[in-house]
Amino acid sequence: MRRRKTVFVDADILVVGGGMGGCGATYESRYWGRDLKIVCVEKANIERSGAVAQGLYAINCYMGMHWNENQPEDHVRYVRNDLMGLVREDLGYDIARHVDATVHKFEEWGLPIMRDPETGRYQREGKWQIMIHGESYKPIVAEAARKAASDWNQALMELGETICTPQSPRCAACPISRWCEAHAQGLANEIPAPRRKRVAVNIKIAAAILCDPQGHTLLVKEPGAHDHVLFSRMWQFPAVEVKRNARSELTNHLRTTLGMNGITLTALPEARHGVTFRNVTLLPFLARVDQLPANAGTQVRVLPLKSIARIPISSATRKIANAATSVQISQQPISRLAAVQSAVRNQPPPQC
Repeated sequence: MRRRKTVFVDADILVVGGGMGGCGATYESRYWGRDLKIVCVEKANIERSGAVAQGLYAINCYMGMHWNENQPEDHVRYVRNDLMGLVREDLGYDIARHVDATVHKFEEWGLPIMRDPETGRYQREGKWQIMIHGESYKPIVAEAARKAASDWNQALMELGETICTPQSPRCAACPISRWCEAHAQGLANEIPAPRRKRVAVNIKIAAAILCDPQGHTLLVKEPGAHDHVLFSRMWQFPAVEVKRNARSELTNHLRTTLGMNGITLTALPEARHGVTFRNVTLLPFLARVDQLPANAGTQVRVLPLKSIARIPISSATRKIANAATSVQISQQPISRLAAVQSAVRNQPPPQC
């Protein structure tokens, strides 16, 4: 087995990752721990690491309390509405009352924030955002983290960036090669071992879009083998992982979980979905019913199919819903549905 390079570092506070959050944690650690040894570990260049490093054109939240533009109570109301009440309002309030001071600190560090030449206020794009020169955002915050972290931390990052690189380490130029175990064993060019790509797995998921005459559908929360992978434990259509026959296995799933018998499933266009190493085929089926089940054994939620995008759902559930909403709507009464389907079997299936 190939061995990895091991470097032992003593630290009072270890921050793993030099993205925006890691840089902030490093700075705050120094503020509260003046005499502590703080180390921030980052695999790349700290100035261009993390999602923010690609550049932003705005800071997404600034109260403007100095100019009485917004107050923390305003932000709490916004967050409460945006997240449909699923929020810790005390935490939202605490964040809102401190965010202006953080933005002012960024400006002190040199972040260019655009101002209105007449009023002197920050230029806004929307109610909460203020315009900035985004490409300099991460380097400025990274510099503050550098100053806050220990000299050893900075030296270690520069060593890994310039000399002890993963592809071609320059051991002859390394000032600490005499203490390097990998160099002593002649393994410097072999470690770290390249990461092996996991073999792709093909999965089929059959989902039922139940629809009543009023255009309402039913979503459930039913933790299963596929739930944490595809649906993120959010509201989803009744679904089952297919082993052999999608229609029969989904019919059996509806009977055992929702107590629904005699359901006619109409296949809709399938969709593709990818999650890490999984290649997922989504097989949606439309089921027109006179009445949606009300007292099922699992958590259920009834809502108009056209309104499904308004609630938190995974992208897989959204693709399944799109399969139903993309076909032509049929307004035929439920009592005539069987006759209509038998007469136009080659036509696109109805939708809610």
